[in-house]
Amino acid sequence: MASWGGFAVFATSSVITPICLPEISNALSTTLSEGGGMETARTFVVLIALTLAGVLAQKFGKKRYVTLGQYLLAAGLLMVSFSQTYLTLILSLMLIGIGGGFTEALINPLVLDLHPQDAGKYLNITNAFYPVGVMVSAFLFGELLTFGYSWRLIFRIAAAAALVMGITFNLS
Repeated sequence: MASWGGFAVFATSSVITPICLPEISNALSTTLSEGGGMETARTFVVLIALTLAGVLAQKFGKKRYVTLGQYLLAAGLLMVSFSQTYLTLILSLMLIGIGGGFTEALINPLVLDLHPQDAGKYLNITNAFYPVGVMVSAFLFGELLTFGYSWRLIFRIAAAAALVMGITFNLS
């Protein structure tokens, strides 16, 4: 079950910036190209983390790095909510990228380890939570923005969800 929430939170971390981009751009006075640079920086770091995750997990264990990934997502999302400059925003998004990379790379192998007899079933269920996370986040955060809530609060809500999932992985 923790894997399901982990994938949903990873999905949230992937869609939250585009959902809040107009408000972030207004608050930090960024251009459209800088907005594209935000996601480019995050995605580049996801690629690096994906590459390193397998090596690190093989040496130190999958659960440790999936848990760390959730904590890094929480820290990065919280840092974004406090960002006052474009540079701090980029650095925060890169931290989110590391956490997302660890999460994306290691949840499926972890599910395989936990359910070797019925892996296909559990992998399908687990991976279904990524689009669920995208849809719920898009709807929930879009509505919160429509009602006038700050994009900073939205990032804090997402950070709290990632923290809860990190604690859940830690305790499981």
